Amino acid sequence: LYDPWIGKTSPNHAPTLSFTSYTGYDGVEPNTTFMSAPPVFKVIYTDSDNDVPNYINLVIDSTIYPLTTVVGEDGNYTNGELYSFSTTTLTSGIHSYHFETSDGKLSIRFPENNENQFEIKKDPVIIVPGIMGSWSVNGIWQLDPIFNTYDNLWEALKLAGYKENETLFAFPYQWRFSNVYTAEILKVKINSVKEICNCNKVDLVAHSMGGLVARQYIEGDNYENDVDQLIFLATPHKGASKAYLIWEGGEFGPKAKDKIQRRIFTLEAQISGYKNVFNYVRGLPMRSAQELLPIYDYLRDNETMQMRIYPNNYPVNTFLEVLNEPNRLNKLNNVKMVNILADAGAGSTINNFRVVNKSFTDGKWEYGYPEHYSLPLTDHGLEYSTGDITVPERSNKDFMNGQDILVQSDHDSIVTDSQKQVIKELTGTEPIEEIKTNIFKKYLMVRIFSPADFVITAPDGKKIGKNFIIGQNINEIPNAFYSGFESSVEFAVIPDPLEGNYSVELQGTGNGKYTLSASFIDEEKDIDQDYLGIIETGQMEKFDFVYSTENENETLSEQRCRMKIT
Repeated sequence: LYDPWIGKTSPNHAPTLSFTSYTGYDGVEPNTTFMSAPPVFKVIYTDSDNDVPNYINLVIDSTIYPLTTVVGEDGNYTNGELYSFSTTTLTSGIHSYHFETSDGKLSIRFPENNENQFEIKKDPVIIVPGIMGSWSVNGIWQLDPIFNTYDNLWEALKLAGYKENETLFAFPYQWRFSNVYTAEILKVKINSVKEICNCNKVDLVAHSMGGLVARQYIEGDNYENDVDQLIFLATPHKGASKAYLIWEGGEFGPKAKDKIQRRIFTLEAQISGYKNVFNYVRGLPMRSAQELLPIYDYLRDNETMQMRIYPNNYPVNTFLEVLNEPNRLNKLNNVKMVNILADAGAGSTINNFRVVNKSFTDGKWEYGYPEHYSLPLTDHGLEYSTGDITVPERSNKDFMNGQDILVQSDHDSIVTDSQKQVIKELTGTEPIEEIKTNIFKKYLMVRIFSPADFVITAPDGKKIGKNFIIGQNINEIPNAFYSGFESSVEFAVIPDPLEGNYSVELQGTGNGKYTLSASFIDEEKDIDQDYLGIIETGQMEKFDFVYSTENENETLSEQRCRMKIT
C-alpha cells in the first residue's frame, strides 16, 4: 500500500509562552514594589512537539536574564512548564520587559509586539544623626539646625528622587539618653514610616552614634526584620577615645564645634543647677556619653609608659561590650551593610591618653588625668593617630571583616563628602551632581543666663531672637539658629557672621542678676565678651558690639579678630 508520509518529517510547531490563568497577571508580581522586595517574573513554556527550550529569556530594558524551571515541574512541555526569575540588582524606576524563547528551530517573543512595564520604588530612607545632631526647638526635635550637618545629604537625596515624608525621613532624638532607650524610639519611627509607604522594610543612613542606635535596634530582642540596608557614616563601633574627656572631666575637644558645644553645656549646667559641666554630665546622667567610651586599650600610665589592658582600671562601657558580642553581631548578617569611614590623616585623632594620678574634689578624672592637660605649650597628655578627628581608625575599620569605603574627610564633613557613595548604595546609581553648601568655619554665638530674653540685630538689619512686640520667635538670618525663648536654655548661633555692628536688646523676664555672653569661635581661636547686670521684669536694655576681621586678604587662621562691647 502507498503511504504518503513515508520519507517525510512531521512539521515543527512553534513553542508558545503564556501567563498563569488568574486575571490581571502579566508575568511579574508585584507590578509595583520596593528595592528591598524584588519582583518575581513567571512564564509558562509550552511546546506541542515536546521540544526542550533552547533558551527562555526575560529582557528588561534591553538586558537579557535567563529564566529557570520552577521546582516541581514534570518535564513535559506539551502541557506547559513554569519558569521564573528574580533579581535584587534592578534600580528604582519604571522598567520595560518582555519574554523570548526558542525550541532550537523557531523563536518567539511574548508579548509579540509591545513591552510590559513594572515599577520599583526606592525603599524609604531614614537619617539617624549622631550625638548632639538633634535639637529641640519649641518642643519639636529637629535634625541639627545649629551646624546643618545633614543639610547637603538631605538635599542630595531629594535630588536623587526621594520625597520628604514619603520616602525621606529624619529621626532627631534626645541624644542625652541611653542608646538602648533611643533604639526603642527608632523602632516606633520605623513602624510609622512603614505605614506611610505601605512597605515592609526601610533603609537607614546612620551617622556617628546614630550607627550604634541602629545596631542596638537590629541586635536587640525587639527587632522586626524591617531594615534592608544600613549605611554607617563614621560610626565608632568600638567607641571613641575622645569620649573620655567629656565623661571623666567634662571637657571637649579643640574644634569650633567642640567650643560651641562646651558653651551650650555650660549654659545647660548652670540653668539646671549644676556646678560645672562634669557634674551636669554625671548628674543627669548623660548615658550616651558613657556609651561612647572605648572598649579597647587607650590609657597609658605615665609612670611606667605601659598601656593598661581594658577593662582593668578603665571606665567600663557595658553597652558596647554587649553590642559587640559575637551572638549579637550575628544578627546583623541579614542586613545589607556599608561602612563608610572618614580619613582626616595621620596624627589627626585622639587615640590614647597618657595619664597621671591626680585627686579632684568633685570626682573628676577618676581613672587618670591627662598629663599637663590644662597647660599651654604641651601635648596635654594626648597621643594622636589616624582617624576622622573624633573616631580613631581602629574603632571603625574592618567592621565585621566587611568592606570599608574610605573618604578623605572628617567626622562631621563625611555626611556631605560621602553623599555620592551613599546614594549609589541606596539606589544603585551614582549621581553626577554634588551638593556642598552650608559649610561653615566660624560662628558668632550669643547666650543669655536668665532672667531675660534677647533679640540680635545683625549689620544688615536682620534679626534673630524674640520678637518682643508679638511674643514670638524671629529668625531672619540665613542658616542661623535660635533655641527659642520658651526654653530655659536660650542661645543663638550665627554661622559666618557679617562684619560690622551688632546690637543685642534684652527684656527682663524676672528680677535678678543676668549674664549676656557674646562669643566669636573658629578652629583657631575663641573670644568671649561677657556683660553682667541686674534686670527687672519688663525692663529693656541694649548692648552693641563690633565684629571685624582687620585683613580680609589673610586666611582665617591668620586673621586678627576684634569683638568689643560698647
